[in-house]
Amino acid sequence: MPLIGICGGTASGKSTLAKQIKSYFSKIGVVCIVSDSYYKNHSSLNFKERSKINFDHPDSIDFELLVKNLKKEQYLSSLFYHEDLFQDQFVHHEFYR
Repeated sequence: MPLIGICGGTASGKSTLAKQIKSYFSKIGVVCIVSDSYYKNHSSLNFKERSKINFDHPDSIDFELLVKNLKKEQYLSSLFYHEDLFQDQFVHHEFYR
């Protein structure tokens, strides 16, 4: 299965590009894996402490789990991404797996 990685800064158009690619290849199927779904869990911190975390820094992403999941064939066929759920988690700085 081909893998396309899209990177860029905040609000640089990554999600827009991903949606266009997904639409273009809709006949063969596309799985979107969003690194925003892999923010490290900071639920033990209060809101004020979580608000100080720089979520744009690479250290805020659990890349070990992301790579582990990419290697799981079962995982690739059952992935989903729900923008509304992520948006709600982002506003409260609470990320769950």
